[in-house]
Parts: sequence; structure tokens; C-alpha cells
Amino acid sequence: MIISHKYRFIFLKTRKTAGTSIELWLSQHCADSDIVTPVEPEEAGHVPRNHQGIFDPLRELAQSLYSPGEVVHSARRTLGDLVRRRRFYNHIPGRLVQARILSRIWRSYWKWCVEREPGEKIISDFYMQRVAYPGLSLEEYLSTYPPPVNYPIYCNSGYKPIVDQFIDYAQLQSQLRDLASKLHITFQGLEHKAKSNYKPGNVEDDSILSASARRIIKERFAVERSIVGRFNGI
Repeated sequence: MIISHKYRFIFLKTRKTAGTSIELWLSQHCADSDIVTPVEPEEAGHVPRNHQGIFDPLRELAQSLYSPGEVVHSARRTLGDLVRRRRFYNHIPGRLVQARILSRIWRSYWKWCVEREPGEKIISDFYMQRVAYPGLSLEEYLSTYPPPVNYPIYCNSGYKPIVDQFIDYAQLQSQLRDLASKLHITFQGLEHKAKSNYKPGNVEDDSILSASARRIIKERFAVERSIVGRFNGI
């Protein structure tokens, strides 16, 4: 996650959408006063800064930031973040960013994120998990691991987007170029592709998605699809 006061934008980092590569590009242009959260694992050239600090927990506890089913868990998370001075972090939900910064900054800065076709996210995450568990099958992955659903990052508790722009992963380079021009940031393409070596180069995505896997993906990403309103295929 990045908050750039220099370029007046807020980048919400979603899962399995080249977020680390984008942060590597952006962090090299950010000012010392900007906020850049750490990435895991660490990447050369990425310099986290200004992400720790205290915040007013009452502001986010008093607001309707969470759905009823997650209030207790989220309250514990808020208080835990406060104790650890964990103000901003990797993949932080945008509604928490909104509560932890000045209202005028949230209103006036350009808020954006990247989203990707669900099946591609599943396959990307599956192969990353197989680095630690080489024998993991796709069926075992789907029954064991939480899917990389992103809408809690860019929506409020009422499932309404709180970003100004979705970048389409399928058109990542061209849309980042347009955004960079809008924000007056130098962009010559994403030169470093972080975490891109997990998936074997000879594997076609469609070849590993069975009919049952496609049904599961469709069900698990139904809310996300309806929010973004642009996914096709699976």
C-alpha cells in the first residue's frame, strides 16, 4: 500500500495482481515523506517508509467499517495494530486507510487498485503455495486455502467500491502508462516482475481448471464479479 503526498494518490494493493511489482516501480519515485508499506518477501529496490505510528482507534471502531459478523475480530485487529504501532501494512483494507488518515487527504487523492480475472488469481496463488508444498493438488488447494478475493480491500462494509479507478490486469502496462501520465510519474514499463517465477512457463491456465474447479471459482468470486462488473469467461 502506498500513500504518495508527492503525487497525491493512494494505491491499495490487492492480491495476485502484480502489486509488489507495482510497488517497486512506485516506491522508487515516492518522496521520503510518502508512506510505503513493507513487502513480503523483501525485494531489492523497495524501501518501506513511514508506515508505523499511532492512530485513533475510536474513529474506526465507531464507524460502520465492518460487517456484523466480523466486528469482534476486527476490533481485536484494530487494538492489536495500535499496540504494535502497525498503522499501515501490506494488503490493508481501504476502509482502514480511510479511517487512519486525514479526511481531506482521502477525499482529494486519487485512489486506485488493480483487479484480475478470478481464475488467473487462483492459478497464480496455487503455484505460489506449491513452492512450500510441492505435492499440493489444485483440488486440495481449493478445499484448504482461502481464495484471493480482493473486494474487502477496495470496498466498504456495504460492498461499495471506495476507489476512483480499477486498473485491469489484462491491460496492465497500457493502463498504468495512462495513469502515470495522469499523475505525472515516469513510467517505462514494469521492469521487475516480482514473484513471477512460481508458475511453470509451459503450463496453460485452461489446462488445469476442471469443470468442478470452475464452478467453485465462480461461486467464491460471485460478489467480486458483481462489484467490478467486468469479468468474463469462468
